Amino acid sequence: MKPEPYDQIMDDRAEEEAQEEENRKKMKFRKKPVIIEAMQYTGNNGNDLEKWSRLIVLEGPILEPTKDNPSGCYIQIRTPAGIRIGIVGDWIIKSIKGEFYPCKPDIFEQTYEKIIESKE
Repeated sequence: MKPEPYDQIMDDRAEEEAQEEENRKKMKFRKKPVIIEAMQYTGNNGNDLEKWSRLIVLEGPILEPTKDNPSGCYIQIRTPAGIRIGIVGDWIIKSIKGEFYPCKPDIFEQTYEKIIESKE
């Protein structure tokens, strides 16, 4: 049995509305260009990170080697969401609000590029 024209129109309209709703959910955004400060944790620069962050970033008190972090060196970072751990190789980012966060090296490389400051 073929649908009545009115039914077909209503089905088409419902499909269009569903597609529009799906498109609203799938919007794409580009990150605004912001300049951040960052330092990479080497396992030997915990004191520098502590000074830079005014003790928001603290070097771990004991070595805790793991498969992902054989050196056992780590840092603890107080964030608004709680304590985060950074390991050797992680970048520590100071956000535009002055908060500190760890960032894995591969994500950092994909997201940020170094700024060469001119000496004028």
